[in-house]
Amino acid sequence: MARGPRRQTSPRRSVFNAHRAEERSVSEQTRAGNRQGKEVHMDKDRVEGKAKKIEGKLTGDESREAEGRLQEKASKAKDAPRELWEDLKDEAGRAYNEREEKKDRQKTRS
Repeated sequence: MARGPRRQTSPRRSVFNAHRAEERSVSEQTRAGNRQGKEVHMDKDRVEGKAKKIEGKLTGDESREAEGRLQEKASKAKDAPRELWEDLKDEAGRAYNEREEKKDRQKTRS
């Protein structure tokens, strides 16, 4: 099947594509290595909740105190799935390493 001539991309489009590629690389870096951003955000939520709770206690404002407790609990709930996932990955890695070491020992015995 014959194709027609290739359409040239406009300079505007190539700049857009370069920008998208840069965004992708930054987001991949964030996903892969910089997990601290999420941890800082989670800690920030927890600290804000604690501050609201203390403020409510000091001023006698029960609704502010309850809001702080709720924010603290919500922050902890956000962490739970990620912590579970990390624990599962660690356990799977340990099991895999043990299996590979067992294979290596059997090979050296043979």
